[in-house]
Amino acid sequence: MSGKKLNGIKLEIVELIDQIRSGAIPADAGWTAIQRLKARYLEEWDGQSWNSFVGKRFEGLVHGLVKGYIQGTRKPKGFEVEVMTGNEVAKDEIVCRKLSVKYGKYLILPDIDSAIVLRCFSDPWRTKVVAVVSCKTSLRERIAQCVYWKVKFLSSVVLRDISVFLATADHEGHFLVKSRRRGYDGMSRNRVIAENELDGVYVMRDDLDCDSTSEKVKVFDQLFLDLAALVARS
Repeated sequence: MSGKKLNGIKLEIVELIDQIRSGAIPADAGWTAIQRLKARYLEEWDGQSWNSFVGKRFEGLVHGLVKGYIQGTRKPKGFEVEVMTGNEVAKDEIVCRKLSVKYGKYLILPDIDSAIVLRCFSDPWRTKVVAVVSCKTSLRERIAQCVYWKVKFLSSVVLRDISVFLATADHEGHFLVKSRRRGYDGMSRNRVIAENELDGVYVMRDDLDCDSTSEKVKVFDQLFLDLAALVARS
């Protein structure tokens, strides 16, 4: 952070995220601790500072939490669950092939942050990708990127069953329903597109109330339960 040494509450949060990513503490305990530390952080700093501080670490936090929750869940017989980063996928020949999009004679990996994989060690080519998660702290025009890959998946007989989820801190409030008299029944353009095209959007905002949630737009921690259920029935 601009060459400044972390201390106090900021250092505690960074160390906690590192523990979550390494699996040193259970994911549910880690998420509870993050929420507790956020409350303490906001006593010393403002919300904008929190958004900036956590935003730089958001991808690692989400990946660590998802990995911690999912790897201990019920899975189909004969398979093991792996939660892989985009870099790990690129280095794994089988998973890379299972997730690549075909463009003429080329195979290109989509832009993802985490992939939930069911690995079959007895027959490696039965390994399958169940879902991918993209992490965005700030949407702006980036929602189009997530939607693009979902549309490409649907156009492929190999990829069409892969679910595409978005985890977001939603700093600009795109997923808040502000007024039923404004815009698209109070919804932003980005929300309308995401809600209709993606398999789920999970928002890390304390002010996401019942008026702003829906079948697809949910509070952040519902991501873990939905992914666990998806793995169990795959």
